[in-house]
Amino acid sequence: MTILKREEGQSLQVLGDRVCIKLKSAQSINNMAVVTVDVPPNGFVPPHTHAKEEESYYMLEGSMIMYLDGREFMIEPGDFVHVPARRNIVFLFDLG
Repeated sequence: MTILKREEGQSLQVLGDRVCIKLKSAQSINNMAVVTVDVPPNGFVPPHTHAKEEESYYMLEGSMIMYLDGREFMIEPGDFVHVPARRNIVFLFDLG
């Protein structure tokens, strides 16, 4: 069992965002990783795909526009997103 407080975990800077690794895939039976990401206002994650990994997001605060295979979605606090592998995604954060 693992219990981590909000500020605990391995912190990294990735493309200007603060990423905190809560659970590494090697620590999980099913190779699941869990991270938190703090993105500054007007942040951007460029187009990308993952060959094997699925991604899930739960928006805690702020908002983002997500493009999934060219379709636009507004994601707001409380929204959950699951992205299957091999899908093209882009994120634009807090565009206000």
